[in-house]
Amino acid sequence: MTTIPVRQIILDEAKVVWPTCITDETILPFMSYQWYVAWLSVHPGWQSYILFINNSTIAPFVRKDDTVQFIYAYTDFDDLVGVNTPEIWSSVLDYLKHEGIKKAELAQIPENSKTVDFFKTYAENNSNCTIAIGNTTPFIALPTTFEEYLASIREKRKKYNKFRREFPQARIELSDDPSKDVEQLLSLMKQNSIKEASATIEKETFFRKVAGMKDALLTKLSVDDKVVAMQIAFSYKQTMMLYISGYDKTGYANAGTYLIVSSIKQAIVDGYKKFNFLRGREQYKYELGAKDFALYTITVNL
Repeated sequence: MTTIPVRQIILDEAKVVWPTCITDETILPFMSYQWYVAWLSVHPGWQSYILFINNSTIAPFVRKDDTVQFIYAYTDFDDLVGVNTPEIWSSVLDYLKHEGIKKAELAQIPENSKTVDFFKTYAENNSNCTIAIGNTTPFIALPTTFEEYLASIREKRKKYNKFRREFPQARIELSDDPSKDVEQLLSLMKQNSIKEASATIEKETFFRKVAGMKDALLTKLSVDDKVVAMQIAFSYKQTMMLYISGYDKTGYANAGTYLIVSSIKQAIVDGYKKFNFLRGREQYKYELGAKDFALYTITVNL
């Protein structure tokens, strides 16, 4: 069998070769070099451990002690970047063993990834490997008209229409200064007790970094001169992905629903095929018509 070359590369080289490995299966921005570097900058306990395989594939690992993983927190999809075959993964595992890595923890792997196919087969013959559904990224397969979509979401339709009646002067616009406006979004997010409880300096620093990335859309909903809801979404191919959001709970209870439904409307008008709510099983996603799309977690003890 021909040996597939695998080597570790530093960030400077990765910056050059990473874009050459991007394929149609690469889910941007989560699997981009820029996202990886931003994640590293707020997780100093992890070291960069990028593997370059056969001049065609990036394994964007990070390392701590004798464990490697894909970047996890704040990241909704992870996988190899580039050619993904059983031979590639076999070579990666052989390399990790040779280098003294004891464990590989892979999370957020999309259900339709070839990585999932490989490790399902691998786990059948190797007791040191576990693979299971770990989370979900609920999504809507968008219809061709907004009217068709609105008819399918009875309860949320009521809230959307109620906000529109109460605040006919409301307007939605894209931010032209994300570095400034993201601060207001972070403030709005803290009006949600769950988001406030999970807020950290590292997380907020990361959100500031990604707000200005390519294909990031920071949207504001205003009533008169007051911003009452905001969100960051990412546009990639024919999918709109809602990343983070926040809204004013003092007198604008339906602002969040109105902004999301309006974003879905715009996505339909612009010809998008999917609207993805990204990671998490929050009830509102299903009330807005989303169906599950599984993410797998894979652990290999080497």
